[in-house]
Amino acid sequence: MTNENVAKSAVANLHPIADTTRIARGDGFIDAEIGGELVGLHLASGNCYGFNPTATRIWALIDQPMRFDDLCAALMTEFDVDIDTCRRDTAALVAELVSEKLVTTAET
Repeated sequence: MTNENVAKSAVANLHPIADTTRIARGDGFIDAEIGGELVGLHLASGNCYGFNPTATRIWALIDQPMRFDDLCAALMTEFDVDIDTCRRDTAALVAELVSEKLVTTAET
């Protein structure tokens, strides 16, 4: 396991996400897609972000609130990834986005 995967796993374990958790974009984020990747500014914090292509796709998918299991299902149809890796990596990203106040989660 690489250091990056260890870090992702640690973050996901701190913030477990249930299949039925609804993920939604937070307010106050302006973004633009450049070369297949998203760049954005969180207005409240003043922080700038750059998303890789996978994170960019996740951001597009949660344009409308989406359940975690539906998000993973959509990603698995678009990317060559197994369910465990998809869930782990997506949970880690969502946890990071929540900590940065870019997305919100709610149990349904």
